[in-house]
Amino acid sequence: MKRNLHSSKRIFDRTSDGAGITKNGRFSGNRLVQSCGIIGFAFLLQLVVCTAQQTSGPGGGTDFPNTKTVAGIIVREDGSAASSALVLLLSSTYEPGRSGQAPADTGSTDATGAFTLSVPDSGTFTVAAVAPSTGTRLLITGISAEDHTGDTVRLDTAVLRNPGSLAVKIPDSLKGTAGRFYLPGTDVFAEVDTDAAAVALDSVPAGTVPPLFFTRKSGNEPSVQLGDSICVTAKSTVVIAPEYGDTAVALVFNTSELDTIISQTVTGFPLGIMVSQLPDVFRTAVAQGQAVTVTNDRFVELPLERESPGKGNTDDAVVWVLVDTISPEVSGQALYLFINGNGAAVSGNNDRVFDTANGFTAVWHLENGCTDATVNGFDGMSEGGVVDVNGVAGAAKRFDGNGQITVPGLMGKPQTVTLSAWAKLDSAVARGAEVVSIGDAALIRMDDTWRSKGCQGAYCSNPDAADTITHEYIGSDRYLAKSGWHYMTYGIDATTMRHRFYIDGELIGEKTMPVAVRYDRLGSDVVIGNHGNGKTEWNFVGSIDEVRVEHCVRSISWIRLCYESQRPGSGLLSVLN
Repeated sequence: MKRNLHSSKRIFDRTSDGAGITKNGRFSGNRLVQSCGIIGFAFLLQLVVCTAQQTSGPGGGTDFPNTKTVAGIIVREDGSAASSALVLLLSSTYEPGRSGQAPADTGSTDATGAFTLSVPDSGTFTVAAVAPSTGTRLLITGISAEDHTGDTVRLDTAVLRNPGSLAVKIPDSLKGTAGRFYLPGTDVFAEVDTDAAAVALDSVPAGTVPPLFFTRKSGNEPSVQLGDSICVTAKSTVVIAPEYGDTAVALVFNTSELDTIISQTVTGFPLGIMVSQLPDVFRTAVAQGQAVTVTNDRFVELPLERESPGKGNTDDAVVWVLVDTISPEVSGQALYLFINGNGAAVSGNNDRVFDTANGFTAVWHLENGCTDATVNGFDGMSEGGVVDVNGVAGAAKRFDGNGQITVPGLMGKPQTVTLSAWAKLDSAVARGAEVVSIGDAALIRMDDTWRSKGCQGAYCSNPDAADTITHEYIGSDRYLAKSGWHYMTYGIDATTMRHRFYIDGELIGEKTMPVAVRYDRLGSDVVIGNHGNGKTEWNFVGSIDEVRVEHCVRSISWIRLCYESQRPGSGLLSVLN
């Protein structure tokens, strides 16, 4: 006697693998609800096969009155026979997760990849298969014995492929409703509670799958169809959120990368998305200023800002997105990008991305001048030999040793301050090359030969002392001219009286501060590419990008995430479709 599919234990109880995740993959607090029916598919099929009466050929199968035989061969992507694959025949109207149902037939492939199943001579059916050892899957739809003469319906050779997944924003009309999302004629479904904002259906066979449906947990209302048939590609995520746009792409954080980059959760992080790494349709959309929306994996819209591309690279722009949370403890974190939806066109400045309430005093992307990306409006003016070039993120500025950018004022003379910048030093000058300095009070300098400081961060502690001992510094003994782009961060913490210097996300050193930062009788402006008090011994020859002044202390996780997310060749994000 056949075992009822629903009465078998379908789901492995998955224990927590990250913050906010509970058993069966549900996220608490409106986190993304994961599919609960798919990962037990191999286990489920094995239970059914073990209890089914196999009487019709080498691959198994069951004899029924008024039936024909469905015969096929399943192979792997390399063309080899997929032996021991588990095969399930389902009615095309089968609702996975609903009680009181049974598969039409079950079986498995033999050593040659062949299988036979018994199919009723009326109705339309699907064949689903999985290789338990690899998790590769396939789905064949539209099988009907009525359309075939003879006793056997022969299928084309089918290929097992890596599955994909669906990420679905629950429509407003269905929010607060407990129920089940499913693909009819498959074993793909996910149950949702009333507080769910989004749902993920994983292990979806690659290819064209049936439309997505939703059925309520209580009541007798008919199922609701959410769109047409869906095309899924291997290892991709299809994003379904019609109100945001009809074209979407998923960007997933590389969990293994995150584990090595950050040790704690980072919140309110401006993440640069390099448009050149996105599919062509998104590159074109951003270049043309089309409507673009970015959400987190709960489909909450995120603030964004577009940075212009570098010189000569019209499609190499950057979209800066304020990501609410990035955690090393949660796998599968993602961002979703949409075009042609209801979002605002990506252009100009959005000061919510670099919010002063989030610690930013001034942010200069160094594109098309020196405009501050914060609401403070600390805009700079180029003087002398400063030209536009391609940078680490979008546009940058190149300095010829005779130019600088001047930003009037001293940013309120902060006692706690973090300076950061990307710099590519083409050639060192005799005394070193200034990247950025607030007057002469706080600075980042490269390749300082005095006392073998190398790249350093320093602050003025005694303006009345002899010229060589006015500053407390943290040197690195590293000389980086002609070695490409490097990311430097210098932080001064007036609360703990400690200052720290970092190169490429690595802590070079930290020291106790004997006194606070002194701003008196020094330069009166912020200067990029030269020393802040008017001296010319430290002129910069090379390129500078992404200069920031922040009135807070940033954690090592924050600084490492800045470096790893912006550096050339970063593998932090993967495009899934």
